[in-house]
Amino acid sequence: MLEKFVKNRKGLDYYPPLVAIIGIFVLGAIISMVFLKQYPLAAQFSLGREPLRLFHTYATADKALAFVDESASIALERSAYISGKSGFYDSTPSCGSRDGLNLWSIGSMESDCTFPLTTCYPGESGAASQFKSNFESALGELVKTFNAKGPVIVNGKPVVLPDSYNLKLQPVPGRTEITGTADKPLVIAYGVTNPLKYEVKAGFRVDLPFDLLTNRKAIVDTAQQAAGKLENDARDVINSADGVGGLDWKEDFNLERIGSICLHDVGTCSCCQDEQECNKFDKDGFCVEWGDWVTVPAGDGTVVEKLPFDIITAPMSVKVDGAGGSHARFFIYDDASGKVSGRDMTYEFSLSWMEPHPEDAQTACECSSGYQC
Repeated sequence: MLEKFVKNRKGLDYYPPLVAIIGIFVLGAIISMVFLKQYPLAAQFSLGREPLRLFHTYATADKALAFVDESASIALERSAYISGKSGFYDSTPSCGSRDGLNLWSIGSMESDCTFPLTTCYPGESGAASQFKSNFESALGELVKTFNAKGPVIVNGKPVVLPDSYNLKLQPVPGRTEITGTADKPLVIAYGVTNPLKYEVKAGFRVDLPFDLLTNRKAIVDTAQQAAGKLENDARDVINSADGVGGLDWKEDFNLERIGSICLHDVGTCSCCQDEQECNKFDKDGFCVEWGDWVTVPAGDGTVVEKLPFDIITAPMSVKVDGAGGSHARFFIYDDASGKVSGRDMTYEFSLSWMEPHPEDAQTACECSSGYQC
């Protein structure tokens, strides 16, 4: 038959490939026999089982790593939103808070009716630290939920994600970018007998379309110029900043005045009293004949100034411009309502200071005895 095959021109063309295929098959069989002799454990697995285990292991790891990426994106938006709402503070600043907003400045009144301004503007390092802390907390909650519910099962056991990450807030112009690498590797062992062990360090790189720390600097610069000024001047500062750098300042920033009076001593004055002269005294020293009324000195008094002033509270609301002329918007889970709702990315804080009105000040002499001469 071989002669017939060779005589056929077409059959001759297929002869070399056929020999090669047969040779590869025989060589593979020999290698397999040697491998099974050297490694008897491999005989436990049927043909194609190892590639299948490898596929399942990688697929399981991809599911877990995809959850980390998605969780990082959610945590980034949530932490940016919290940072904005809290005025870049993770606790109440030393200036305190008012009406749910952290104060960046607060005025006080001294005994001499001067009004120093105390400021608590958030610094760059503190704002970055607070943002990373919020991110770490938000990501940790999501990972904790994943580990508790065990949505990815291998060998009857849930895959446990690492819950600690080395975070870096990267300086990227125009964006807020954070990267993270898990402190410990994600370990997946697929198979009960001779399990295939796979290790990988979970990592992510996520960003927002605006620079949170650059916004902080621009907002703080404007707040420093506005706090302590007269009301109209403060309004001018805010209106000038509106729209610059993609920041939409609320034009009516709700200035609240609380009129009051400060009293303080500004000098001394002479105090007098009226006395009636006696024209005639009896033997016991009592007056028996009164004369005219006269004014006589009674001592020194104190000049007190009544200085009117206003306590001004200015809640600030600054939104970030997004695409298409709208504001940057997140979908945030609300713990109280248990629902997800859309929220504008907004920086909120409050300024408070005291504004004296010396043009309306009044002075008066206060005497402990008598009256001003």
